[in-house]
Amino acid sequence: AMVVYDEVHCLPADTYSTLAHIDATYSMGLSASPYREDGRRTLIFALTGYPVFLDWATYFRYMPERRPHVQIKVISDISDKQYSIAETTWECDKRNERCIIFVEHLAYGEEVARRLSHTDCRPVPFVHSNSEDGYNVLRRAKLVVATRVADEGITSNFDVAVIAEACGDSRRQEIQRVGRIMSYGNRVLVV
Repeated sequence: AMVVYDEVHCLPADTYSTLAHIDATYSMGLSASPYREDGRRTLIFALTGYPVFLDWATYFRYMPERRPHVQIKVISDISDKQYSIAETTWECDKRNERCIIFVEHLAYGEEVARRLSHTDCRPVPFVHSNSEDGYNVLRRAKLVVATRVADEGITSNFDVAVIAEACGDSRRQEIQRVGRIMSYGNRVLVV
């Protein structure tokens, strides 16, 4: 028997580590970001085996020709930031593109979704850890605001990704978000 652990960087956590004791002849761990902030990184490999990986140069050699265009706007005023986000969503709507807006904090995500819903005169879903049917919302919505739940283990076809808030102090989380952005296609806006 073989056990495959997706998002294996979670395995060393107290709540998940018991899964490593499943009786199996082989085990394999998958992760784009085998890093942990709590110092348990070595346990990832101790629980699943020797790491095999692609370096960035090899990854880019096999990556599709399409690479995202990244635009960074440094905006200090919150209303200017909100306008920039709204402007991007309007452009996406005109081009018939799907857009995801990444946020870090629940209150800010709720505010962004509420303002965009009011501006666009249609409900804009906000996907977070307690969202009902969040996976399907991410798969179907043309415009969606999402917390870090959309960073990890979910791949969906968005044309544009907007990073409205940084990932805080978590390097692993930032690597996850970069991975999602790399797979999301055409344009990335960081505000």
